[in-house]
Amino acid sequence: MIKNLWKEDDRVKKAMLDEQQLKELEFSLQRAFSESFPIEVKYHNGFDYSFKKVKVMRVDANTRKIHCKNIDADEDNT
Repeated sequence: MIKNLWKEDDRVKKAMLDEQQLKELEFSLQRAFSESFPIEVKYHNGFDYSFKKVKVMRVDANTRKIHCKNIDADEDNT
């Protein structure tokens, strides 16, 4: 029970990006897509932040979603 309380104390709040940060991020994602660069994505998992190495497959500017292929698993197999 005490461990659960401590976990709640360690919870990280989800960060919000401003418009300038979003434009920079969109530019970087478009570049990674066009030049097939792998990127590391930092995302909020509901409790903390996680990191995943991915390859951008498509960027949808209308919905502000990126479609990626996980390449972490590929590296573990080589």
